[in-house]
Amino acid sequence: MNTTNNKHPWWLRIKHTLVDIWDFLTKDIWSLDLSKLTRLEAFGIKQIKVLVFVIRQFYADKLLMRASSLTYSTLLAIVPFLAVIFSISKGLGLHLDLAPVLSDFLSPLGPRGDQISAQIMEFVGNAQTGTLGYVGCAVLLLTVYGILNKIELSYNDIWHVPRIRSWPRRLAGYTLLTVIGPLAMFLVLALTASLTSAGLVQEILSRRHFALLLEKGLKTMPYALSCLLFALIIWTVPNVRVRFKAALSGGVFSGILWQLSNLAFARFVAGASRASARDVLFAGFAALPLFLLWIYISWSIMLLGTQLGYVIHNVGVMEWRELEKQHGDALRRFVGVRAVLKIVRDLAAGKEAPGLDRLAEEMRVPQPVIGEILQPLLTANILTCGIDGDERYVPTKDPSRITMAELLLAFRGQVALPGKLLSQDPFGRNVERLLQKIDSSMEQGISNLSLHDAALWAEREERVKNL
Repeated sequence: MNTTNNKHPWWLRIKHTLVDIWDFLTKDIWSLDLSKLTRLEAFGIKQIKVLVFVIRQFYADKLLMRASSLTYSTLLAIVPFLAVIFSISKGLGLHLDLAPVLSDFLSPLGPRGDQISAQIMEFVGNAQTGTLGYVGCAVLLLTVYGILNKIELSYNDIWHVPRIRSWPRRLAGYTLLTVIGPLAMFLVLALTASLTSAGLVQEILSRRHFALLLEKGLKTMPYALSCLLFALIIWTVPNVRVRFKAALSGGVFSGILWQLSNLAFARFVAGASRASARDVLFAGFAALPLFLLWIYISWSIMLLGTQLGYVIHNVGVMEWRELEKQHGDALRRFVGVRAVLKIVRDLAAGKEAPGLDRLAEEMRVPQPVIGEILQPLLTANILTCGIDGDERYVPTKDPSRITMAELLLAFRGQVALPGKLLSQDPFGRNVERLLQKIDSSMEQGISNLSLHDAALWAEREERVKNL
């Protein structure tokens, strides 16, 4: 007895399954009502949405190309950057600690890391600011500021920030980072060294259980510090207010992935080091390509973590854009009218006008989307924003004197068609006049319905259904 599934070959059934999965990920998933699912199912759907958006933005923002650009810029700026740090640390008597720190940082490169560290320190030693003069110091600082500016621009592009910081603010931030960064690094190293050498700490470490606990803590400390560092970068670099949850999620992801990639890279380099005499002869030539590859992988991971933070921060808005693709302007008009009538109804009941946060929670629409939809009503002088920048909208006049026709006209807007479409098209001009007549007839049908009456009608209908 043949079933329906057995009537088709296996490869065709697989194709249909893949098509169903694709339709779910591109269409059906955005219309799901998560309130009707279990907590586990809703959590899983949210993570799938985040994954879909991360993959989309990964290609849309060309992260690999940005990582390549930052790799090249890092290669040009690493010696000037270390020269500036070396000069600052030398003035504080801390320059002798720079070489071990750099060697530890390049440890994923294995023996070649020590080779690269020695060569970089040699260049840095030759580039001391005392022998370069004012022009040389200015060039070093401009090179360092250039790479920092490029990093900030890349982060702002990923976060789609329309306005970047002014040059005075950027220069002040770069200078502070260049001066405070080395001090913080050496302070952590000095604090760690002093703690491990303290008598009380040595007494505690003499006990087996505490020593084992410290060993585990030292193994996990690089992961924790990397996660914290990347989270702080995501939180502070973009010129936008980033929620700490989003920054922490991106930081934890990139920090753990970066440490794991370092371990994998170190094993790869160690395996490549066990080579024949001929390969050892050419090992020096492989140092620079390996160094470039390591920087490229590191930047790719950092940018991917930043991308994840952006998606988590804006997942509600991005999901709303998917719904707009399916439902068009009708969805935006519904949200706008719903929000305005809610404001009018609360004012008529003697309550305070709801803020955007309350509207977003009640309507289950992202707060930035509601603000964007209501923006035309501010332009048309139908609504005004609350005092002191509070995101609370109130009508500019008595709602009984504002008609629904005015409201819908403000949402739709009156944008003239391009003249070149109608200049040599008499039939097209007739179609334009026809559409204008249809709009006028629709507006006349609701011209006498005020916002106050519309809000009362919607409330009355709600009470009738609840009886």
